[in-house]
Amino acid sequence: MINLNWFFQGKYELFYFLAYVIFLSLVFWYVGIADPVESFLITLISVFLYLSAEKLMARKYGSSVILKINPFYLLFSLILAFFKIPMTLIGLAETYPYRYGRWGFKVVSLGRIELGYIGFAGAITTLGLAVFFKFLTLFSPVFLPLYKINAIISFYNLLFVPHTEGFKIYGWSPMLWVFLLVIAGFMMMDIFFVLGLSA
Repeated sequence: MINLNWFFQGKYELFYFLAYVIFLSLVFWYVGIADPVESFLITLISVFLYLSAEKLMARKYGSSVILKINPFYLLFSLILAFFKIPMTLIGLAETYPYRYGRWGFKVVSLGRIELGYIGFAGAITTLGLAVFFKFLTLFSPVFLPLYKINAIISFYNLLFVPHTEGFKIYGWSPMLWVFLLVIAGFMMMDIFFVLGLSA
């Protein structure tokens, strides 16, 4: 049996994770990127991979990354979805300077560099997947939903909003943050103005 205790650390993180994946899947399906099953599977794998990357990097520094849902962003995303605009910034991977253990938790010190590395691990995962699947779309359109979903998640995660990957990266290296955001921004323009959202 697979042990995911290292992944789901907060009291309600499993619930937040499932709610986040299901909500994004429905949004991606509603705006026409992929069918419900395809949207769910792609979103599940993409979110799991980028959160895993951040959580594993956080463990390196003795800290924790816990996914939480922001109600305000959730409401805003619902409004945008009505206008066929997918907004994925409802779940935030918050970094905590401690890690739960058998005897409580251990407090550690995290600087801008450590937080930047943690954010970069998650950001480069979705951005890397988007670039990879964009390349594969040159050979087959079957990879378009994979490209679009990862690119959209990557773009919103790189925005300069507290607790996002972009916010963490900016505190470490503003130039790197701009570089990554520009790449994600070009992919968003490609999706909205060249390819179109619908599959």
